[in-house]
Amino acid sequence: GAVKAAWHGLDAFAAPSSGQAPAASLRGAAPSAAAESAVGAAQLAAPHGSGAVVALAAGSMALAAVGSAAKRGARKSTLGPASGAQTARGSRLCLAARGGAVKKVLIMGGTRFIGCYLVKQLRDAGHEVFVLNRGKTNGGKPEALPGMSDAEYQKMLEGVTVLKADRKDPASIKAAIAGAGCKFDVVYDNNARKLEEVEPLVEAVMAAGGCEQFIFMSSAGVYGPTGVLPLTEANPGDPNSRHKEKLTCEIYLDSKGLNWTSVRPVYIYGPLNYNPVERFFFDRVARGRPICIPYGGTFITQLGHCEDLANFMVMCIGNPKVFKQ
Repeated sequence: GAVKAAWHGLDAFAAPSSGQAPAASLRGAAPSAAAESAVGAAQLAAPHGSGAVVALAAGSMALAAVGSAAKRGARKSTLGPASGAQTARGSRLCLAARGGAVKKVLIMGGTRFIGCYLVKQLRDAGHEVFVLNRGKTNGGKPEALPGMSDAEYQKMLEGVTVLKADRKDPASIKAAIAGAGCKFDVVYDNNARKLEEVEPLVEAVMAAGGCEQFIFMSSAGVYGPTGVLPLTEANPGDPNSRHKEKLTCEIYLDSKGLNWTSVRPVYIYGPLNYNPVERFFFDRVARGRPICIPYGGTFITQLGHCEDLANFMVMCIGNPKVFKQ
């Protein structure tokens, strides 16, 4: 099946465009006008023969998607409805067996996309989770994940406490954290963009006794231009990047003596994504339109699945390999 999917990916991209949309669509909804105009404005003429480059990319993406779905499907097929509690309990036992401990974890945000997957995986590992947000979306609670039953959703929420505050109001942040009545072991800041947003949170956490780890969500957009790919953590940051404030936040976290980790993902995709960065690519496939190949296919990028990112973030807990970097 994976090979067949990859072959169809190759075939779809290598075939000449007829100018008509195929009967089968990859998405239920039509592409947004914003996505259409953005892609149209950025379209570059690809050199003759570059279809093979796109075809290979399409085949690889199809293969990866099918492989990932197959793994998830295999996991689900081995678990009956009655085994969900046993799985969660098993996760906690595995955590204890590794010498780990149940942590009190604070998440800034936690109501959308990555935050929802992060909450789920933290709860599966047996941690106690606090989400701090304005409470405007779903009462401040994380969304249910696709395919999650109501019973599973309620089970996940059993260990989740909602703290309501606006991070633009330092006093409310400090009051919410103090009101939690506990010292947080791990803090995840998933949505800060500027130093002025991070400072009140750090001050409030330190006033409550500090934390063992502070994990900051940055972006691969902090890196400067380079002709050497792929990027590594050793690549210098770009002071002119639109994400330059995130670099400033990293420096600040280090200056405060925190045990910090900065996560710099590239393009994250998957269910619940409110910023579907991959859609511009598949929209054009579904409509039978030419595929944009920036710079003639000489530049590469990377897509990461939301579950994989959340899993990585959870694995950072207590891991000395990620401390202070």
